[in-house]
Amino acid sequence: MRHVGLIVFGFLLLGAPPVHAEFGVEEVDDAGGVTNPSDFSWRTYREAMNRFPDRLGIICRNAFELHKSGEHPEALAFFTECAERGNAPSMINLAVIYDLGLGTPPDAAKSTQWLKRAAETNYSAAQYDYGLALLRGYGVPRDEVSGRDWIAKAAAQGDSDALKLVRAGFNLAAPGIAGF
Repeated sequence: MRHVGLIVFGFLLLGAPPVHAEFGVEEVDDAGGVTNPSDFSWRTYREAMNRFPDRLGIICRNAFELHKSGEHPEALAFFTECAERGNAPSMINLAVIYDLGLGTPPDAAKSTQWLKRAAETNYSAAQYDYGLALLRGYGVPRDEVSGRDWIAKAAAQGDSDALKLVRAGFNLAAPGIAGF
């Protein structure tokens, strides 16, 4: 999927590894929650999602670190939790995981289902990729009309690849057309 590189770059640019408790000493807040846990499993982050739902995007980007370190089953669980809570980048990451079969068997239908859910959040990158899936019949029955509609939505938001494809008359073989 063409947006994987952008997502990876964003995680590298914006994400720093979590700051571990100095010398293994954890601090506890007034509510009894650990403010600097030394356990950085996805379960710790799930607790943080419950406590700080307004920080979902920041918390969820740590799933990528698990994924990068090869802990695919935990990353899959973490991304799923984030996606179920509405985090569109996590939905796209799940689409990639199911597309490539990382830590799970490849599943084009699940990949495309997650792209659709992300597209429905008005996330232009997902709208473009979901539109391509529909045009190609990847994981779903081929549907040229809906595929064009989704790509047009992405183009209306200024997505450069969607704009190129619209200008190319939705010709997937045109030079410079990106896609998965």
